[in-house]
Amino acid sequence: MLLTERRLLWRGERGALDFDLATIRGVSLWLVNTLGVIYGSAPYRFTLGSENGFKWLTHVGQITKAQAEREGRTITVSTF
Repeated sequence: MLLTERRLLWRGERGALDFDLATIRGVSLWLVNTLGVIYGSAPYRFTLGSENGFKWLTHVGQITKAQAEREGRTITVSTF
């Protein structure tokens, strides 16, 4: 997984996905190491393997929240 100021990029066994942060509506943590993202109206779950899920929740949540505030829209980020 790679996070920039504008994109969240995921590369897995079945291919790669590129998410524009302006379209993310929600970020949450599923179990301990699965990141959930609501992209438009579609839910996605990313198994993070040995990566720390709280780290990814915090980083993706902070960046998407800041961008949403600048654009005048809301985003839901779970607190844990």
